[in-house]
Amino acid sequence: MSKLSRGILAACCALGLASGAAAQASVNLSTLDPAYRDLEKLVAARLVDPTIVGQRPYSRIDFARFARQARSRLTPAHSAHIQSTVTRLEERFAEELAILAQPLLAEQVAFRPLDELSAEVLAAKNPERLVPEQPFGRIDAVISPLFGYREGRRPIDGTTAALETVHRLRLARQLVVYLQPRFQITEGRGNTPELNEVSIQEAYGALLFGNLSIQLGRANMVWGQGRHAGLTISPNARGFDMVSVSNQQPRVPPWIFRFLGPTKGTLFFATLVADRERHFLNSYVLGYKVSFLPASWLELGGSLMLESGGEGAPGAGFFDRLADHTFFVSILRPESEQQFSNKIAGIEFRATIPGAAGLQLYGEGALDDLSPIRNPGKSITQDSGWLIGVYAPRLDRAGRLDLSFEYQFSGLTLYRHGQFQTGLAVDRHFFGNILGPEGRAGYAEVHWDATTDNTFGLETAYEGRSKDLYTPDRRAKLERRPQERRYRGVASWTYRPLARPYQLTTLAGYERVNSFDFQAGESRDNFIGQVRLEWRF
Repeated sequence: MSKLSRGILAACCALGLASGAAAQASVNLSTLDPAYRDLEKLVAARLVDPTIVGQRPYSRIDFARFARQARSRLTPAHSAHIQSTVTRLEERFAEELAILAQPLLAEQVAFRPLDELSAEVLAAKNPERLVPEQPFGRIDAVISPLFGYREGRRPIDGTTAALETVHRLRLARQLVVYLQPRFQITEGRGNTPELNEVSIQEAYGALLFGNLSIQLGRANMVWGQGRHAGLTISPNARGFDMVSVSNQQPRVPPWIFRFLGPTKGTLFFATLVADRERHFLNSYVLGYKVSFLPASWLELGGSLMLESGGEGAPGAGFFDRLADHTFFVSILRPESEQQFSNKIAGIEFRATIPGAAGLQLYGEGALDDLSPIRNPGKSITQDSGWLIGVYAPRLDRAGRLDLSFEYQFSGLTLYRHGQFQTGLAVDRHFFGNILGPEGRAGYAEVHWDATTDNTFGLETAYEGRSKDLYTPDRRAKLERRPQERRYRGVASWTYRPLARPYQLTTLAGYERVNSFDFQAGESRDNFIGQVRLEWRF
């Protein structure tokens, strides 16, 4: 075996199996949970070491480690708000903290037949529309921003009432099981059809070997740096039905790879059998990503995700598929005449400015169906998407106020495809962000912890989408059409009392749409209101 092969093998062992017997399997915490914002506050206050943002979710045991580390560094000099934030995480993850303190507890079977219960009522005037088809490709997805980033939940234009439960089972230190069903009833507005259903939000088992975590089932995850989502995988669509392999905790690889710093890698293989409306039935999705911290203030990452196979899909030989599934080969090899996969590659960064109260600059770029050697200009302007943003987690000394700004751009072909005409979507939800193809957007968010228990938020957005007509080779524009422009504001209030097992969230939003569905003079006023109560047992 060559020195290079031995080095790569040693690095994989360091990230996975060879990292200690004290690791504990644990279920994940939804990326929509406000505990992630609590964590960002503690990282900004230097109570928790920098974490890898570009691959989430974190597990419950991860949050227990964060809380324990924050408690060990907490001093009376820290603000009352920061101290209450640490206390909140300790109360929320008391079970996992007990396991960390007494590892033998993890060996005991623990069944929570009803771990959490949530109920919500949502009323909306929010008609959705399909993404328009182009001669060079299409995607079967809807534009409905007020309903975005809900992990595939499907409220309707009208009234939606839903109930969700969470059930957990720990069979041993290395094995846990998670189930989250959803029960929904609706009443449509006007001609909107009702959508009464029982669905599965998440259902998976997690098995741990050393530091190597293997998950099997339906699970949500997010890849990217955006405040709500990355360009590749976001909480907009439901979780993949997949098997995934990752190192549970970031580790510094050995040999020449030590310069990468703490590193996390994920590989997954997902089926799309559950989506019976796909253009190619029973296709699959393969993805992998590596994120690392070469310095305490810098995170870098790269990923590749593709859809391939299925009934009636273009065929390919084994070695052609192997090359197609490889990041660097895909970049260096010109695009083939017959595309037998729909793929997207991403790179990203996040930089924390030293001495600036945790101020962060971040960015992300994605290339759809890589062909930079053949036509780099077209790849950058038409086949790509990118975002750039700034996040200030501590605008005030106490850490109660945070603010973010973000700009996003998406090209003509992003998420679309000529052969795989469902595109990078499932159940008509984008895998990536809600902007979709042919768009430009600006977003701003502010959150204020008015008291220990009450948080107020305001999110504003401008989105412009195009439907100009191009030739099939995209070299010429045949027709310029009106742009659809959306102006949106959503206000929220979250009540999370300390030492209480419940959380109440309310939101109200308004959206003005000009040239709806690219029709000049067609303007819409959309509204949304929601109340959600979550109770932990």
